[in-house]
Amino acid sequence: MQCLAATHSFVEYFMTGAYVDEINRTNRFGMQGQLAEIVAELIAEMKGTTKASIAPRAFRDAIWRFKPQFRGHDQQDAQEFLGYLLDGLHEDLNLVKKRVPVPQVTKEREEEIERLPEIVVADQEWKVYRDRNDSVVCDFFDGQLRNKMECHVCGKTSTTFNAFQSLSLPIPTPSRQHPTITLHDCINEFLREETLEGENAWNCPRCRRPQPTSKCLSLTRLPQSIIIHLKRFSSFDAVSEKAETPVVFPLTGLEMGDLLPPAVEGVELNLDHDEATCYRLYGVVNHHRDSHGGLDSGHYTAMVRNDQGNWFDIGDDEVRQISEKKVMGAARSAYMLWYESYS
Repeated sequence: MQCLAATHSFVEYFMTGAYVDEINRTNRFGMQGQLAEIVAELIAEMKGTTKASIAPRAFRDAIWRFKPQFRGHDQQDAQEFLGYLLDGLHEDLNLVKKRVPVPQVTKEREEEIERLPEIVVADQEWKVYRDRNDSVVCDFFDGQLRNKMECHVCGKTSTTFNAFQSLSLPIPTPSRQHPTITLHDCINEFLREETLEGENAWNCPRCRRPQPTSKCLSLTRLPQSIIIHLKRFSSFDAVSEKAETPVVFPLTGLEMGDLLPPAVEGVELNLDHDEATCYRLYGVVNHHRDSHGGLDSGHYTAMVRNDQGNWFDIGDDEVRQISEKKVMGAARSAYMLWYESYS
């Protein structure tokens, strides 16, 4: 919530009361505005109070009512909770009162998707998505990924597009030749082409059987605010492990526009296509493992940048101003990175 409350345009939307007229009271997938209202109250209290701290009990109790699996005082995964919160806010504030059915993908459409330039198809698929999803959450946090599969035997390809609210990036293993892991290394690992075979082989519709297949992800739309989740936790045989590999991340100048597909001259698009898109950091969610306990006994803290460009470290019972060097020192504990675009 501290990082969400540092997302300036998002906070302004609630502080000005603009959300009131956009609450969707009839959406069966949402909470009929109850979640949006409780978040608005919490943001107003966080931004308007002169107290050193507040206790968001009403927000906690509302979350417990809406999502019982978060009930209790056990540690919950911050990324999982954020996904629920943003999805719930989106449904409460979705301006689409009656969703049109998702168009059936015909054989002709499949061929068109594979034939047309990537940016053109991405634009068409984005319009289909936004015709059903139109909220402030989409405006600020939604991006788009393309997933392309190619059979190694017959060359058949299949391409799909999906929206995302955060990017979950793997952390590469350091090596003697590459001892320092950067955020760009994580992005490149996420986008690296991989081969699916054996139990993971793709069931090729042309071969009509599982075949070794190439899988390639690419970014086709970038959001105003991009939330990056570093996949530090993994489970093997019911045993959880945390990767505490340091990941060096930039405070500013994170260039992402060069990852977008090339524009097509003379083609008008629905979505913005800015190959010069850069991002600067404004929030970090850290996970700290307690020295005396396991993964379920750690705790989270946040680092946020305010309107004046000053950074603050926020714990359970203390807030203190910190330097940019201190923010950069979170390379080992950073779990979620919040970036905003700028020109």
